[in-house]
Amino acid sequence: MSKIPFSDIVLYVFDFDGTLVDSYSCLPSVWMKIASLLGVPGERVKDFIREVLVEEDIGESTSSFTSNRVPLWVQRALGRLGLDVPRVDWEALTNVFWEERTRGTRVLPCAREILEYLRSRGRLVASVSGGDGVKSMKRRRIRESGLEKYFSDIVVSGEDVASKVDALNLLLRKYGLGKNQLLFIDDKVEPINRAAKAGYLTVRVGFKPLFERGWVGECSPTLFVKDLCILLKVIRRHRINQLPY
Repeated sequence: MSKIPFSDIVLYVFDFDGTLVDSYSCLPSVWMKIASLLGVPGERVKDFIREVLVEEDIGESTSSFTSNRVPLWVQRALGRLGLDVPRVDWEALTNVFWEERTRGTRVLPCAREILEYLRSRGRLVASVSGGDGVKSMKRRRIRESGLEKYFSDIVVSGEDVASKVDALNLLLRKYGLGKNQLLFIDDKVEPINRAAKAGYLTVRVGFKPLFERGWVGECSPTLFVKDLCILLKVIRRHRINQLPY
């Protein structure tokens, strides 16, 4: 039995990467493109991809990016491999990274269905996610995923507010809701634990990325589900009433 009073939830707040979309499976091909632009020797490309993914894994273990980390990941990976760091336009290289990652992003099964269902029942649906280190990039990626139309609000931690909990507090004040009327859905350990500690109801959605640091450790969600399809079934079982939003 779920501990979440779904009939009382007015605002559903979703993380983006790993929760609504898979923007991780494409990363090896993204870094292969970057390796080509950097001139990494063919026999060292696999090593470069391995090392740069380690750096990105470390970066993903934090709740949000407040600065562009792509150059740092690249420089550290090349350094560990004993390869020279070429003179490169880092802004242009970062743009390539995000263009390729955006192109390779896929909406996860049942993501559109659950957002459409909640909207059809008069629920408010918002996006709260960490920044990408490039101003407005997260909003652009949400827009290009085709999911923007479902959200009443898009709040990016590291840009609009300092943290995801601050974003939840902001939305709570905006709509004059109590904490038992807001549900936060994420795939990572740290954001779930911080939201739970702040008194919010939470759902952790299972996700298997290429990385591990941000997804391991003790976690205390109100509810854990394997994927969004199961969460949709749970919500539908509760037959939530129509609200006038």
